[in-house]
Amino acid sequence: MRKKIIFSLLISFALLVSYPLLLAQGTEEEGGEGVGTFEEEVRGEYRGTIDEIKPEMLLDFDIFEIIGSFAGEKGFIYDKELIKNSDIASTPLPTLASDQLYHPWLTGISNSEVALFHPLYGHDVAEWELVITDAAGTVFKTFSQEGRPTKRIYWDGRGDKGVMIDVGSTFTYYATAVDKLGNRSRVLGRAIRVQGILYKEQLDWIIRLDGRVVFEPNSSDIRSEAMNLLTEACDIVRKKFIRRISVKAYSTDETVSQKRANNIAKILSEKIILPKGVVIYTAGYASVGKVKTNRVDIFVR
Repeated sequence: MRKKIIFSLLISFALLVSYPLLLAQGTEEEGGEGVGTFEEEVRGEYRGTIDEIKPEMLLDFDIFEIIGSFAGEKGFIYDKELIKNSDIASTPLPTLASDQLYHPWLTGISNSEVALFHPLYGHDVAEWELVITDAAGTVFKTFSQEGRPTKRIYWDGRGDKGVMIDVGSTFTYYATAVDKLGNRSRVLGRAIRVQGILYKEQLDWIIRLDGRVVFEPNSSDIRSEAMNLLTEACDIVRKKFIRRISVKAYSTDETVSQKRANNIAKILSEKIILPKGVVIYTAGYASVGKVKTNRVDIFVR
């Protein structure tokens, strides 16, 4: 009996010793040359720079022509703004294709177009009109034509009488279209904002800046975020200067306007090396009348 117990213990011990050896041998056979397979996670922070060149996507077609093709010969294109703001909501017949879809107001100083309109009207439009009004609601500029409008309408900022837009005041626009059946629809006005514009008037180059962008409200202190705009203005003055520079500021307070003009002149003198003896003339004016303006005009000749 004792021999059987001892024999059983020996067999158990032999199995316990031989099992890891058999398991290791099987792993070596599966791994090839005795190299076991394992996974290891490496943690750390990469401090280099990964340069990735992204492909430039260029369209070889006009997306507005594609949109127009979906309308069909007698179709119309609608958008939410048009349906909400025009007579079409209560008209059973289609009257107008679309509101102006794209108007990228410039963020710097414009020397060409102030606004770009992309009108998309239906194919059966008989006549259309795009009207820009000043802060008093007076018509400032009108674009109109019979038939379909052009794909793009550029506006250089001048009104029907040749006067340049006052960037320190609020301008709005609205559009009207009439189809061949006589149905009329109007898209209500939206604000037009221009931070700055460069234009020539007789002998002077004029840089017109929106005072609401340049200065703190009711103050002559210059906004920190306006320095890029003023730096751009200084670069223009440097290129256009011949013999004279003057600064005129307009606001509801004459004293504030004069201080604003002086502050702009100070920035110009600090950023531009002018010939000896050149003086920057300044003047401040109080805006009176129905339409209040808030702007700065830099005259260079």
